[in-house]
Amino acid sequence: MPKPNPKAVRRKILIFLYENFLTDPLQMLTPTDFTDNEVCSITELIPNIHYLHERNYIELMLGYNPPLFAATRISNAGVDLYEDPVEFDRLFPPGVVASTAGTVDLVEIMLALVEQAEALTLSGKKQEWLINDIDFLRQELIQPDIHWRSDYILKRLQWLDVLLDKESPNGLPAYDSLKSILHDKLL
Repeated sequence: MPKPNPKAVRRKILIFLYENFLTDPLQMLTPTDFTDNEVCSITELIPNIHYLHERNYIELMLGYNPPLFAATRISNAGVDLYEDPVEFDRLFPPGVVASTAGTVDLVEIMLALVEQAEALTLSGKKQEWLINDIDFLRQELIQPDIHWRSDYILKRLQWLDVLLDKESPNGLPAYDSLKSILHDKLL
């Protein structure tokens, strides 16, 4: 069963909070409000509500049971975002319903790749280049795949190939997995 895409969950959360804001701008909603109204499950709610809080789209009262929160409501930045349909749809696309296995795999692989790259002991600027190239890929891959710039991704993979061939003869297992998935999608 596919996992809900985090962007789809965040979109539903913001819409629900905005609709409640229009009814009562001071009302704070609890986790139960989200589950009772079938916005999302608690396991989907917790990481996404914290993400939205870190981005300043919502206000959050933590209470005594972190990471579960006591109450939340949409912030001014969240209202402004929702009322700008172009930006709202860009950040939280309406057509995204679920993460495919490949999308979920990419997230997990990117996390593993960062850990493996940071564990390497490369000389001088090479470590910085490696981390920068991985960060570039991460920034590109967080976009919906229809917006991926395949020429940039493939060029970055070539640079990483050269660097890793010279500096890490055993390679990075996560990089090999990432490269395989991206080549299947882009070529």
